[in-house]
Amino acid sequence: MKKKGLFITLGLILLFILATVIILFIKNKKTAISQQKKEKATSLQKEKTTQLATFPVVSLEPTSKRNTLLIKLINDPQLWQNYTKLNYELMYDSDRGPRGLMGSLTPQSLSEELFLGSESSGHRVYDQGIDNGQLTLYLENQDGENINLGTHYFVVGGYKYTNKWETEAFEVSTPKKSRSDFVILVLNNSQSTTAKPAKYIISVRPLVFPLTATLTLKNITEIKQVKLGSKEVKYQFDSLNHQLKLTIDRGGEYYLN
Repeated sequence: MKKKGLFITLGLILLFILATVIILFIKNKKTAISQQKKEKATSLQKEKTTQLATFPVVSLEPTSKRNTLLIKLINDPQLWQNYTKLNYELMYDSDRGPRGLMGSLTPQSLSEELFLGSESSGHRVYDQGIDNGQLTLYLENQDGENINLGTHYFVVGGYKYTNKWETEAFEVSTPKKSRSDFVILVLNNSQSTTAKPAKYIISVRPLVFPLTATLTLKNITEIKQVKLGSKEVKYQFDSLNHQLKLTIDRGGEYYLN
């Protein structure tokens, strides 16, 4: 009986030691994984802030082709020293439900045509009621890794007879209902440590804008200056509701700092 009790005691001690070793192993492994994740996130953030000197400014504009937009890189941010592609995902709602397109801009191809619809065996179906546009941008480096530059929002005129368009980030209104073709894209660069070329870039197309609109940005940080080219643009900033209003009556890039 004494030997049996001794064996049981030794067995319990061994089980306790084994359980302690397993717990310490799992804890150390979790700590190592957590540390790796932190180091990877820090590395990506460091790469983004040190190598990305200027945010890539893109425009979306209507074309003479039905249901076709042109996406184009319009500034020279010296991306191609460290990156090989600017990948994008374009999403929008339509009468046929959520729709999406994917593609890439490269040094050899700085623009692409985007057909808003579907095509099969030469037969095209055109999306209607296009609304709630979202454009997510990614920079791809030489190792094939993608750095997410965030999701940005746009509205497209010409698909609804209305005087108001709204996204999660901003809304556009006009005095009268219109079916004019235009695209307003708001790029949010406010989280960047350098914020170059601006905290927010409003890309408006076509350059000869077909109407006069009031644009209201939502959940915006304080802005001290709005410029279209070299010209300063008047605006109103509501610090209580974190909203900014300005009049859009011509195309181009509006830089908010």
